[in-house]
Amino acid sequence: TRSQVGYTLMSSSSWEGGNRTTLTPAGLLVENNVFHDFGRWVYTYQAGAHVGGVGVVVRKNLFHSSYHVALLFSGNDHLFELNEIRNVATIGYDTGAVYAGRDLSSRGTVIRSNFFHHMDNPSRCNEETSCIRQAVYIDDFEGGVNVTGNIFHKVPAGFFSNCGGDFVFANNLFVDVEVSIRQSGRRGDTFGSVAQTLFDQLHAVPFRDATWTSH
Repeated sequence: TRSQVGYTLMSSSSWEGGNRTTLTPAGLLVENNVFHDFGRWVYTYQAGAHVGGVGVVVRKNLFHSSYHVALLFSGNDHLFELNEIRNVATIGYDTGAVYAGRDLSSRGTVIRSNFFHHMDNPSRCNEETSCIRQAVYIDDFEGGVNVTGNIFHKVPAGFFSNCGGDFVFANNLFVDVEVSIRQSGRRGDTFGSVAQTLFDQLHAVPFRDATWTSH
């Protein structure tokens, strides 16, 4: 199944499929679309593309002009490549153009050969939360993401991990970027308020089974 070819104009969309128990990919391809001006009524987490499940490919799309995140994902083995993402998170902070978090089992996604640029934000941040904005944000202990061959131009930060690990970074280009790669960390036993969510998400999949351990 694929989206309509030939630059379809879209607002928010949701793409989820495959089987996380067996890690069988969905076979969903989201290609040649323009996602813009999404999240106008609800300002946060109304992404142009919500991706879940296993093995969704998001390729050759343009995301632009939104208040918050452009591409929000969970699950395994997705591929995001050859997309252009610009002018997003225009009033949002503690967010990213591409965002995921709070799932230890959500691994294997590749973010490759995308162009992130001009994430200018004229609004003041809320000092009660993080004032950071990044092109790629992997939050709250999630990890296992491959970030390769991307261009980051005029964004506050290229990549940020909040306590995650098992990342691969290769051949990325950072131009007029305040911070290229940031990593925060806490003691392994200090999961705080996200502990129950992490436990529930992990035990929702058969992570001890041979299919998962070998993968």
